[in-house]
Amino acid sequence: MQFVPPDVRALKGWNGNSIVCWGQDLDGRWANFERPERDIIPERKTK
Repeated sequence: MQFVPPDVRALKGWNGNSIVCWGQDLDGRWANFERPERDIIPERKTK
């Protein structure tokens, strides 16, 4: 998880899986998916 200001340019495409959690993305550089309603952490599968 990385926290960066909205004016950062992500050169390797990791901005495609993002939410804006503070401020505004005036340049539209971030995907800004909707926030989940709650935290869901899946159980780790063991072999």
